[in-house]
Amino acid sequence: RLGGSPRVGEPPEADKPALLAGHQGVLLPDPTPPRPAAPKLPRGTMTEWFAEGYGLVKVEPHGILLLNRYFPLALKEVTLSRLFVLEYDAEVRMAFGFSNDIAILLDGETVFSGSHTYRPTPDRAGRGYIQPGQHKAAKKLPAGEHTISVKVRNSEPFGWGLAFSIAA
Repeated sequence: RLGGSPRVGEPPEADKPALLAGHQGVLLPDPTPPRPAAPKLPRGTMTEWFAEGYGLVKVEPHGILLLNRYFPLALKEVTLSRLFVLEYDAEVRMAFGFSNDIAILLDGETVFSGSHTYRPTPDRAGRGYIQPGQHKAAKKLPAGEHTISVKVRNSEPFGWGLAFSIAA
């Protein structure tokens, strides 16, 4: 009988020693380290996107959508989209980070395009990693339903994706 495994009607006692073939030992606590709590994402973080021709894709707990987890290396471009509604005329502010190439369209009009690829540099910011909030764009929009589309292009043989938040 192992210590900590109660007999019927006996209360569990986790600190009881184990008896194994004449050897005595103490049960050790679970060696699995506790999982850290998910980080609090910035207000307005897009946590889900519709990927054209594929369906729903979701961001990782840290807020980054890693497209290489969803699509094969052979796929070179994906268009992500979301609908949103403004109750009043407002300036829509976007903050985002991405890798490799991106074009952001609001209601079909390009509001940002750029490239952020790997470069062998001692500075982390220059290495092409996705850094939330690294880039910003804004556009005034009238009240009503709007579509945001993000075209992300993979131009390297490793990770690609984005982190995106929006606020009015």
